Formats: sequence, structure tokens, C-alpha cells
Amino acid sequence: MCYYKYTLNESGQEERYASMVKVYFDKLYRYPRKAEHAFVAIPLKKGELKDIEGVSILQNKEPVPMQGKVTSRYDDGSVRYMFLRFMADLPANKGCELECEFNSDRFSDYNVMNVSRTDSGFIVNAGELLYEVKNNSGHIFENIECAGMKYTAKQFVGPVLKDGNGTTYEARVGEWRVVEQGPLVSILAANGTNITDNDDKHVDFELRITAYAGKPWVEVSYRIINTTYEPLRLTSLVFYIKADVSKQMDASLEQMNFDTDTDSTGCGDGAIDNSETKGPVYHTRGIHDLAMLEERTPVSNIRTCAGSSNYKTDFYIGTGGEQVNKTVTAHFLQKEANEHFAEVIYGTFFADRTDSNGGICATIFQAQQNYPKAVKADANGIAVMLVPEELEDVVMQSGMAREQKFLLHLHRPDETLASLDNRSLIYQMPDRPHIDPEVFKRAQVFPDIFSDVVNENFEIGMAARADAHSRSYGMLNWGDSPDPGYTQQGRGNGEQVWSNNEYDYPHSCAMQYARTGIRRFLDYNFVSASHWMDVDVCHYSKDPLR
Repeated sequence: MCYYKYTLNESGQEERYASMVKVYFDKLYRYPRKAEHAFVAIPLKKGELKDIEGVSILQNKEPVPMQGKVTSRYDDGSVRYMFLRFMADLPANKGCELECEFNSDRFSDYNVMNVSRTDSGFIVNAGELLYEVKNNSGHIFENIECAGMKYTAKQFVGPVLKDGNGTTYEARVGEWRVVEQGPLVSILAANGTNITDNDDKHVDFELRITAYAGKPWVEVSYRIINTTYEPLRLTSLVFYIKADVSKQMDASLEQMNFDTDTDSTGCGDGAIDNSETKGPVYHTRGIHDLAMLEERTPVSNIRTCAGSSNYKTDFYIGTGGEQVNKTVTAHFLQKEANEHFAEVIYGTFFADRTDSNGGICATIFQAQQNYPKAVKADANGIAVMLVPEELEDVVMQSGMAREQKFLLHLHRPDETLASLDNRSLIYQMPDRPHIDPEVFKRAQVFPDIFSDVVNENFEIGMAARADAHSRSYGMLNWGDSPDPGYTQQGRGNGEQVWSNNEYDYPHSCAMQYARTGIRRFLDYNFVSASHWMDVDVCHYSKDPLR
């Protein structure tokens, strides 16, 4: 919904301008989320705003913390799109509305985030969490401090890359730079290289670290790029977070022999009885028994946990630092039914290690969709396996890239497993606000795709076309799929022909989102556009003209 103001132009004619836009959150989670981070993009009609200095978001008539930037302008310099990050109190089991005022006199003075340049890098203080990065380092972080804990550089190992020839690469991070900085969110980025011991082969990558004001977590994005002229076979790609610098970690995964019957639906129909289980590893599904199992696995004796979800979260919980892990492969997915829109959410996938000083929980974003993946926790620390060793290889053609993301949540020792699971799920499916399609229509940033009359059969058909779009799981496949018609025509000489999002599927989903405000169309856009950018468009050549 838009609210308007009316002014007279130089010719004395009355002109209408938007003065406020409603921002809507749909009902989503059963628990309230206080000061939850969210973002929204708002289009504007040509000439409406020259800058966003007067823009403010209000909840219950009070300004909320906000960080905004202009992402597109018209040829006259006026704002075409503004991207607004903000924090809102979201209620349990219901939606809510906020207001975005374009010429407000009410602003939040919240300013927790601080990014400081040092002689060798940056220090980022997000209030709850502080981290430092250094240029030209062999570690992602120089240190992280949160919840009374401090992790130092040598506790962060990797990414450790191994290729099909058995060659091991070590990571070298280059110069850090600020991508985004404001009172709510900071993003730092650095280019780096996976390099062999004898320096004869390089595989490049880009790192991004996103910190959120007032929150005890950071997101790490790792984008690997095959900067060689040959196919790159990834047999292992692992990050390690050691409990202390003296610990040793490896990529081995113990068999978790708990499942005698496959719970293919994930609904937890087969109850798991832990009343007589002695440990040291417990298996449960859903959160009903977590409190009981937490009593049996005190953090004073190093509690480990690995979880993955398909409707309900399936937990392995260990005591005494016993190893627990979760893996996802093609074989696993063939036996698990999932009826969600997987671009929105399939489930979550995390590992946690907690002792009497505190803990760290690592969640891989869309792990099932980007298989193969694994996580493990043991007495020595946590392993985030973007490509687990000895499960399935990933072959990247020359020039291909692929971004993978994970969340590091540092917490106090009394943080419950249910709370960690809840935050992990929210990371997979965050609250996404939306605006009324009328806002897009009047801004005229899309072709004339809007209608004043709703034809339900047409809308159902349009949604069905988007929902029925073919999907392929896998680290290099997610966001695209083979085209059966082209494949049958023989265009691939016997191999599958991928559609490469032909006919501009990402743009079609963006328009469908603008027309309806339905979030899954935006998520379809994010996933397909990410694949398009990384796998289809990215290329590499030593020739600067190619």
C-alpha cells in the first residue's frame, strides 16, 4: 500500500508523489524474534527522491534501526531503487506491518556497528561479537571474541582443498576491503588463492564476512573459482575450527549407525526411545526430548551435536567430546522425501560443540540442495565440509565458480539445543518482508505486467509454471537443470544439455514476485541468478581480452 502527497509543479499542475509505503511480514515462526535483521528493496518513480536522507522505517509509530543505500538511479539522478536493511520485533505466530516514510522527521540513533582499519587489516565490532582480519594471512580470522570466548587465528584452518591428483592446497588470503558498512551490517571481502606446497598451481577464491549488529554470529561466504585451464576435481574442501590451538583435526567421518528404518518423510512417525540409552551418543528426532538429553550430556564434559532436518530436526548428541556428524549425498537424498519449495527451505544442517566456556555452532546454507556436504563435531572442534572427503567428488570446468555459505554462531554454555536449532532454521529461511505490488506498478520499473482485475485461473497457471520449473540438486547444479528437449535432440552429443536458465527464468521470477509479493518467487530468483552468475557466466583466461 502507498500513501501519497500532492504538490504543484512549475506549470501549476498537481503532481502526486509517494510519501509512505507499507512493509509486510507474513506469519512464519512460532517464537518471537526480537530485533530481527531483515531487508527490503523499494522502487520509486522517476523524480520522486533525489536521495534517501529522509527515509525511515517505523514500527508502531517508532523508528527502527535502519541502514540504506541507493542501488539504482534514473538518468536524471533520482532514486530508482533503494535497498534498506533494518531491525524489527517480529511477533510469534502472526504477521505484522511496518511503514517506510520517504520524508520522515523520526529516525533511530542506533549505531552499534564499528569498522576500524588497522595497519594490517580491519577490526569489526558488532556489539555482541568482535572479530579481526589481517591482510595476506593464512587464516580467515585473526581472532573472534564473543560470549566471553576468544578464538585466535591458528584455531581457524582452511579451507583445505584436495584435488583428484591427491594434491593438497593451503589458503592464502589477500587484501581485505569494505563492501558495505553501516550501523547494522558490515561486509568485508578479500580475494585469495588456494596454493600448492611447491607453488605450481593456484585455484582462486573470494571470501566475504557479514556481521550483524547486536548478534553473536557472522556469515562466511566462500566462492571458489577454477582459475586453471583444466577441469578441477574437488575431492575435499573443508574448514576447521579447533577448540584450541593444540588440537589436531582431520576429515574423517565415523559411521553413525543409528537408523535401522529410514524416516523417508521426515515427519518423525517412528518414535525414538532414549529412556534406556546410555550414550555416549544419543539419537532423537524433534525437540521433545532435548531437555532430557541435555541433562545426560553436560557441557562440562564437552557436548557435541549434529543436526539435519526434513520437517523435524534429526539430532545426534554426544557427551565426552564423542564425534557426531551429518552427511548428505545423492544416495541419501534418493531415500528422503521432501515436499517443500527447496529454494525457500529444505531443512537445516549444522554441528555444535559446547564446553563449560561456551560453544560454536556452524550451519551450512542449503546443504542438501548443494550436496555433497558434511559437518562434524568432536572433542577437538568443528569441521565444515563443503566437499567431504571420500564421499562424492565435484568436478568444476575451467572458469566455473561456486559460492557456498555458512553461519558461525558463538554462544554461552547455557544456550539450549532447541535455541541453536531455531536460529539455524531461521538462517535457512529468514523472515522476508514484502511490499504491495502497487508500489512496483506505480514506480514503472517493470514492463506493463500488472492488472487491476485478478483472473484466478491465470494466476494459478503462472504460479504453477514457476513452481514446476525443473530442479537439480548438487553443488554445481542447484539453480539450473538439464533441458530434456535439447538433450533428446542430440545437441550435447550424447551428454545432457543444461538450460543455463534459458528464457531468463531469474527475471521472470523477479517479475512474478513484483506482481504478487509471494516470497518463493524471490527465492527462486536468488537461487537461479546465483547459479547463472557462478557456473554459467563466470569465466577465466590469462588473456585479458577474453
